[in-house]
Amino acid sequence: MRGLRFANVQRDEVMHLVREHMFHYEDCWNDGAVRRFIARVGEDNLGELFQLRMADSFAMQGTEPPPALLLPLQKRIDAVLEAAHAFSLKDLCIKGGDIIELGVTDGKKIGLLLNQLLEAVLEDPALNTYSKLKQIALVLISHLKNFNTE
Repeated sequence: MRGLRFANVQRDEVMHLVREHMFHYEDCWNDGAVRRFIARVGEDNLGELFQLRMADSFAMQGTEPPPALLLPLQKRIDAVLEAAHAFSLKDLCIKGGDIIELGVTDGKKIGLLLNQLLEAVLEDPALNTYSKLKQIALVLISHLKNFNTE
């Protein structure tokens, strides 16, 4: 793609889709696993990812894959998206400035805390309130401080 002078953004998008297209979905995935999948892939990339997966399946088998190949995962994704939960840092009810107010000033630690809070919310969307995330952040900060002093 570089030789064909595609823009960096397009190359990055294609690399991301290729990197993610070999996922292995099982019906035993819980809703948290589905939310983490959506967060990792990106909600805007799901359609293209499924198209790539179908094309890859066709190329490998030489026959058109059954239309329902990805239907179970698509139904789970639709249900999770319908519930409108947080899938990225920007969707959290707590922001970096709030973490700074809690006494953390190191940018890397702020990023680490926000990512841990997002993981918690992906597992349990009910935690995505300012007060609950602040409580979790305070616990995480105390663990960071204890870790740094040992």
